[in-house]
Amino acid sequence: MDDFFRAEQHDNVNVDGGYVPGRCDQDALDILKDSLGLLARVAGTARNRPETDTVDSVGARCVLGLSILAIGEAQAALVLLSAGLDRPGRVHLRSLYEYGVRADLVSGDPQTAQRFLAAAAHEAKRLGTDMGLAPDRVQQVIDAYTIPGVAAGREADALGGTMKAIVRAQTDVAYYAMYFAWPSLMSHGSILALHEVSRAIAGSGANFPAAAVTDGTGNANLLQAAVAVHSLTFKLCKVFGIRHLAQELANLIQRADAARSRLFPNIPKRSETLGIEDPPDDAPYDEEGS
Repeated sequence: MDDFFRAEQHDNVNVDGGYVPGRCDQDALDILKDSLGLLARVAGTARNRPETDTVDSVGARCVLGLSILAIGEAQAALVLLSAGLDRPGRVHLRSLYEYGVRADLVSGDPQTAQRFLAAAAHEAKRLGTDMGLAPDRVQQVIDAYTIPGVAAGREADALGGTMKAIVRAQTDVAYYAMYFAWPSLMSHGSILALHEVSRAIAGSGANFPAAAVTDGTGNANLLQAAVAVHSLTFKLCKVFGIRHLAQELANLIQRADAARSRLFPNIPKRSETLGIEDPPDDAPYDEEGS
């Protein structure tokens, strides 16, 4: 994963934050757009990191990789939710929250990060074999991912269990149900998803395709996606000691809280659950692109 860092120096990061206007609250749309743009800028800064032991760790590389994945997931959520595709867009919320959990695990324990990286050999062998790839090709990939002295086990074992078990242990059953299980129902074709869509299209006539994908949660899900992006942005800033963009992140969190208070006055501020604190004073560098 060294390729995460092999980048030419760049001042700007190009990211498509396009969306379909008119269906969702304008502030909610712009907050997620600006949030994923900031995450991209922070990731770009991290890619141009100095050669220091502080950030040249397996955990740091994994957090950067997860953040890069999150940019795409946030884009997908923004496009789908803005187009009224509420139900198909839910799964991207689960992805964003899961990336955050993984980032916490690998950044909090170097041994967990090493086991997670080493698990690539095991997972590649299982997947390549199941796909029927040529044994010599599978072995080439295994050899490329093998880390001397580190056993290659299952990814779930490396992280300490299934995502369901990990999240329930860290929070509670309700949190897992809301941010992991529920958003996945449509993607799995769950029987609960079938019941939900059946009720949604009742009486809709020829307009049933639109009724099947829209549930009116677009604004709430846009803001939930923004919270997940903020959490990953903060984690990336903390791991790489990026301080010069901290105020922009704080401003986005305030904007998200204001929008949530306006749209959903009876729901507590989501940013209160992030545990965000100021980056450490001994940050390796302060200037973008340095």
